[in-house]
Amino acid sequence: MPVLSIIACDMLEDELTYVLSRDSELEQLILVEKRECFGLQRKLKSLGCLPALVPLDRIPEILKGEKKQSFPSILKPFCGIRFIEKIRRKQENRRKTKVTVVANMLKMGVVPS
Repeated sequence: MPVLSIIACDMLEDELTYVLSRDSELEQLILVEKRECFGLQRKLKSLGCLPALVPLDRIPEILKGEKKQSFPSILKPFCGIRFIEKIRRKQENRRKTKVTVVANMLKMGVVPS
């Protein structure tokens, strides 16, 4: 499954909210859990988009788990049956077109010169 990572500051919150809330191919939205992301989370929830808040160190583990999830292993012996095989193909094709987005909001700051 494709993964898109976004690193942005709070100046882009409104734009990100608009784009992410209207993305029909978005299967899962993960926000890095920290203070800077709460504004984006609030705006997304107000538009019906429910992001998951995940600590940065757990995101690789979650994404690996997403790769492993596929057709239920209990049904794999029955893949010779046309009906089961057809369901498996549809499920895999659907998962290929969906996207997981990971957004990390950073503090906006001016570097003193």
